[in-house]
Amino acid sequence: LLLSDREVGIYGLAALFLEGVYQFAIVIRNIVNPEIGYLYSTKNYRDIVKLSKKYSLICLIIIVSISSLVILSFDYLLIFVDQFELSSAKSILIILLFGLSFYALIIPLENLLFQANQPIYQSMYMLLMTILNIILNIIFIKQYGLIGAAIGTSITYISSIFLFNIVVIISTK
Repeated sequence: LLLSDREVGIYGLAALFLEGVYQFAIVIRNIVNPEIGYLYSTKNYRDIVKLSKKYSLICLIIIVSISSLVILSFDYLLIFVDQFELSSAKSILIILLFGLSFYALIIPLENLLFQANQPIYQSMYMLLMTILNIILNIIFIKQYGLIGAAIGTSITYISSIFLFNIVVIISTK
């Protein structure tokens, strides 16, 4: 509602690449889920923390590495796209990937609340993230336009670290 169709298309192009990079983190989450589930069922919380640190670091390294490759090759991947739109999408993508790099720290653990039999808290966490993203996008789009949308989403990704930890602390007491 706050951007033109052309701007939404530019953002969509950047989001397409962001989603591709994000999928690598999902693979890591799918690998770690059974281990977290087992450790939680045996109440082995120390090992959950160790495992979380290990996979968070692995995820961060992978996301930063793949993000760097995507940014470096972006201009060559889309030779059929207008240069202005390509550079606009690249700027958006850089901002989004910056936020995703922080978000990568908790992506492997995001299903912890489901595995702790706390789906309502998982839903509350996702609702908080969605509301925060909507509010930040409204604020930043009005001030900065298309770049503002990326800034708002990136801040939401970064904030997810704190929100997730707060919800986990509250729900697993």
